[in-house]
Amino acid sequence: MRVRNRALPFVEWIEAQNLSLLNTPGTGTFFRPHLSRETVLDLSLATPDLADKAIDWQVTTETGSDHYGLLFSVQTNNNLVDNPINQRKFNVKKADWPLFQLALSEAIQNNITLQDIGEINHPRKQDSKNLILEEDQELKSKLEEIGQAITQVIQIAADKAIPKVKIGPNLKPWWNQELTKLRRELTYCQRAFTQQLQQSSIQESFLFKKDFLTARNTYARAIKEAKKKHWNSFLEQETPQSIYKAMAYTIVR
Repeated sequence: MRVRNRALPFVEWIEAQNLSLLNTPGTGTFFRPHLSRETVLDLSLATPDLADKAIDWQVTTETGSDHYGLLFSVQTNNNLVDNPINQRKFNVKKADWPLFQLALSEAIQNNITLQDIGEINHPRKQDSKNLILEEDQELKSKLEEIGQAITQVIQIAADKAIPKVKIGPNLKPWWNQELTKLRRELTYCQRAFTQQLQQSSIQESFLFKKDFLTARNTYARAIKEAKKKHWNSFLEQETPQSIYKAMAYTIVR
């Protein structure tokens, strides 16, 4: 009853704001090893117009945190566009440059616009003036067409020879493949432990708990070490001025 009294002001605030709860009843969002089961600490609230469009609410344990990630989709009738933040960019460090050169040559040979580029006369000063004054629309259109063709053939070659990486809104420069592997192991151990708790007591789930804690500690230490190595690498490569500037960002204001 005491918990209900403490939660009452929050419930009244939700009702006053006319918000809707998206959580699936009974689905936990938080877990720590000393708990016998998952609990609900994290809530997804939405305004009425958004709540009617929100579907497929679920949790993900692949965050490496005690708090699970909350996921849901929003239905819309509007035309969707790609989010520039989540677009994939080329990982030039792993590019196959010989393949890129070959693919680029083939793409140029197959592009009609670039095959006809020799038909354009050598530029004159008057041509530049006409373009600035927009007095030669034919030349302007032709140059724009060539520019688009060049972009297209480079894109074709890059797609064949350069792998892509997805860039999220909070990209961590110190992240590496080893951390990705450790996070997967942590997620597996965490899921196995919580499933075992549903079938037996916390005492009987000791070995699963031990594996989970070991995986979590290993993951945490690896993150700390990766951050340290990245910082040391930064110090070795940067100038004193940029180092002082970077340190200024670390000061808590």
